[in-house]
Amino acid sequence: MTDISISDNHLRGIAATVILLDEMLCDFERWSKGCVMQGPLYREFDDLTPEQKQGILVEIEALRAQLSHLRDELGIEPKVHSVALTIWSKCAWFWSYLVELESRHLKGYGELPGDFAAWFDPKVEAMIERLNAISEISRSKRTPGKIK
Repeated sequence: MTDISISDNHLRGIAATVILLDEMLCDFERWSKGCVMQGPLYREFDDLTPEQKQGILVEIEALRAQLSHLRDELGIEPKVHSVALTIWSKCAWFWSYLVELESRHLKGYGELPGDFAAWFDPKVEAMIERLNAISEISRSKRTPGKIK
């Protein structure tokens, strides 16, 4: 820890910002290593050149060295992010968005065709069930390498 004395409030403000910066660098590193996400409705397009990727990785390494020094000098504790807890909390948060897709809620945008609700609501219900299943799996006790 450095000889510089700052208040706990200042330290928390600094820590929050540099932790978010490091989290963002994790995304940049993933993309610079060619890992992009692809789903049926969301896709990341890797349009970085090899030179850009290498340059970004070099800068990330240098910036992380600075963050490490800052961590050590100010005594900032790293934020440990539980993947299981994140999955569970994002499922809980997103559940309400899926519920809002039910036809009774969509009527706020105007009248729906007569047969739309019978066609669409079961699809929404199935998505909610799958999201709930993911949430439950993330909360279940696991043995290494095996989901119960």
